Amino acid sequence: MAMLAKEKTFNPAAQSQWNAALRNFAKKLYNRAMLNMREAIHKDPLYLEEARIQLNSYFRTGQPEKAIAVGLAIIVFEPENFRLMNQIGNAQRKIGNYKKALQMYQGALKVNPKYAHARYNMAACYFKVPKMDEALVRQTKFVEKFIVYRRTGYQLTYDDAVPKLGNQQMPKYFRVDADLPYKEEDVEGAEIWISRFEKRAKDNPDSWQHQFDLAVLYDIGRFGELALRYYQKAAQLNAQSDLIQNNLAVAIAEYRKNFKKAKEMFLSILKKDRSNRTIVLNLAILHRKMNKPFSMLKYFTYLGELLAKSQGLFSLNDMIQTAEECYEQGEHDKAIKLYEALLEEKDEPEWMYRLGVLYHRKLKIKSAIAYWKQALAVAPDHTASFEALNEQIDNLEDEAQELLDDNFLLDAVSLLELATSIYPRVNTYELLADIHEELGEKELADQAALRARELAEKEEIA
Repeated sequence: MAMLAKEKTFNPAAQSQWNAALRNFAKKLYNRAMLNMREAIHKDPLYLEEARIQLNSYFRTGQPEKAIAVGLAIIVFEPENFRLMNQIGNAQRKIGNYKKALQMYQGALKVNPKYAHARYNMAACYFKVPKMDEALVRQTKFVEKFIVYRRTGYQLTYDDAVPKLGNQQMPKYFRVDADLPYKEEDVEGAEIWISRFEKRAKDNPDSWQHQFDLAVLYDIGRFGELALRYYQKAAQLNAQSDLIQNNLAVAIAEYRKNFKKAKEMFLSILKKDRSNRTIVLNLAILHRKMNKPFSMLKYFTYLGELLAKSQGLFSLNDMIQTAEECYEQGEHDKAIKLYEALLEEKDEPEWMYRLGVLYHRKLKIKSAIAYWKQALAVAPDHTASFEALNEQIDNLEDEAQELLDDNFLLDAVSLLELATSIYPRVNTYELLADIHEELGEKELADQAALRARELAEKEEIA
């Protein structure tokens, strides 16, 4: 706790409570410490200043549980301090207590309804977005500029003259492109192509792609009911397609104003794929149309976090392609961020392997080893990860042998033990057994020799 200034004279009873708070903080009895501190301030208001100093110290040094206790002690005496309530809410989020964080943000907004930080922080609680205050507001304001729904375009390849959706995108530098999805010339041009698309759809009645593409063209031309009809036909042919369901839900919202049904459809997709950026955006816009500003803000805060992780890319395929390009071009940091974002959405051993390679290039060997081991845990037959780990063991064994030649036996043992933690091999344990024997550590030598025999027997059986 903060050192009390010598020139201050504190009430003895208050000082006793303050000292009790110190003891309880040391024992991690935070609720008791909070009550002691509250009583100390009650008995002597001079302790309020000391509590503020301590609060700032805990926030600065990353001790959220202690900060919460001190903040709750202070807030009784400053019930209108909305900034403090916001700070306590932030600390609650850091320890994963979102329910209590929400209560704090609500309290702050009750005192000051215009306090933006508390409003954005409260919205971020619903999807456990970690950013707070200025960083959260700045990130969310990027995506709040989106004003129209996002659709998926054609599934078949056509001439460049075919009218296309002008979907909003978040380009490379996270700049907002707020173009509308339709341009006047495309709406007019759609009518020229409709008869050709209608013929293709009629000639291919069992192809969901042809039905879907005709629906997209009708959608661009603003022929609402026709767009709905063919989106529904496509959905009947491919009931599992989320991209069809998304476009259909957008059409239902736009042309029939059936926001409730559209919301149900969007939420059904989000339940299966929590990181579907298109759906999160469309839910934000839907709630804007429904005049539900806080629900809109919840989805925008979540969208901002998702797009920050994916460097502004909406689709999984775009993320994969960009990550691969960065990997090949040596843009290590960008590739790492994208692959790590991808792994949050899907366990893919190849991405784990590539992350291992990237961290190895950055000379972060432990991180590289961790990802290669993770890849093998997901796919035991992932050859590249197996070979990468064995190469690391080879290197450690070579270094250990050099140390052994120079008679640095204990250092050699340390390297070999690290090698066994990566992947167990017969040679490593045999070398360990020899060194322990030379050191006169018979029990350890016997254990290493036994482990080598067990591994050799497994290899023979395999």
